[in-house]
Amino acid sequence: MRIAKFALLIVALTFPLMAAQAETDYLFFLGQDYHHLNSTYWYPSVASQSAPGTWHIQNLPTTNFVSGALVGLPVGSTPYCFFFSGNTLTFAYLSGSTWIESNVGTGTPAPLSPNSLTGVSVGGNAYLFYITSNSHIEEIYGAGSSWHYADLTTLTGALLADAGSTIFALYTNIYNVVYVSGQHVIDLSNNGSWHVTDLTGSAEFGAPNANAGTSLTGFIFPTVYSGTWTYFRYMATDTLLHDLVWNGSNWSDENASNLSLAAHAAANTAQSAVAYVDCPYGPSECIYPDAANTFFLDQSQEVNQIRYNGNAWEWENLTSEAGAPAAETAGESLVSFTALGGEEMFYIYGSQIEELRSPANDGIAWSLTGTGAYTAEYCQDYRCTAAPPVLTGFTIP
Repeated sequence: MRIAKFALLIVALTFPLMAAQAETDYLFFLGQDYHHLNSTYWYPSVASQSAPGTWHIQNLPTTNFVSGALVGLPVGSTPYCFFFSGNTLTFAYLSGSTWIESNVGTGTPAPLSPNSLTGVSVGGNAYLFYITSNSHIEEIYGAGSSWHYADLTTLTGALLADAGSTIFALYTNIYNVVYVSGQHVIDLSNNGSWHVTDLTGSAEFGAPNANAGTSLTGFIFPTVYSGTWTYFRYMATDTLLHDLVWNGSNWSDENASNLSLAAHAAANTAQSAVAYVDCPYGPSECIYPDAANTFFLDQSQEVNQIRYNGNAWEWENLTSEAGAPAAETAGESLVSFTALGGEEMFYIYGSQIEELRSPANDGIAWSLTGTGAYTAEYCQDYRCTAAPPVLTGFTIP
């Protein structure tokens, strides 16, 4: 069975259980004028972790047409949103109460696809990665008006990316950037210098090749006693979701779909994931992850959850539990993150951004709330977007 390309997005954040404090959640999406970025931001109540706050919606002052994916990153304590406008990597960031638009310069290679964009935030800088028109992996890093470039394919001798490959990045104390070449999942890692590893091309790891058109996502489990475990998820040639797991010394393959006996994911499903670690006495005393929740759309476009409860993986249909509508298309974006007020997952129904909320960071007792935010409607009419609307976001404590 041929599996169509689908978009994956992950935000993996951890917070110690400390005194309540203010935070802001940001969502970025294409608005109903179909040309400009919109930003939705939220100031939740600090009196109760389960009490919803108020969403405020505004247009960002960008004058550029958004031609592909959006990547939202907190660079230090400043919210950024990156996107391609034509072949130029452009961004908007919040300075005080004013959104400023800029770009990284015009000398960077053109992207293979405007959707082949990912990034991480480290030490007050944004690190962006994308696939160029000659199938190389390009790195752009910096902040504000200072940006630097590197061709990682040339540096490492890595295989060229497939024409339909997406790209995904994580950072622990090592940069990891994964993409697909010849249906193999390739990892570019940097702990001082860049190295390349074929994660599915070796019998040592035992992982099957990626299905044609799969996208990539991942999450991290930071612990004291077990180290930091890194998970990269993809759809394999058996049409099941698999995790490539790095435990700090070795890679292994886990069949995520079979672990939970979950429903089959839709062919072009979106996914999102979040890990929550209980740190009762601060980060130095973190125990094994309290919960890890991953979300996907099944073949009926209903929202499903694969949840690690601290002992085992479980599967649950959140559409049924919360009485929520199914997503408009299986390719629509999912976004999730942990917050002081609970766990939040966002998706698009029609043109409205829906929110599923769990009042505690344990991935249970989900309910449906609304954001009041609307995206460009997905259809083939000239008045609508020609692809499912994109959605990205994060929280800043």
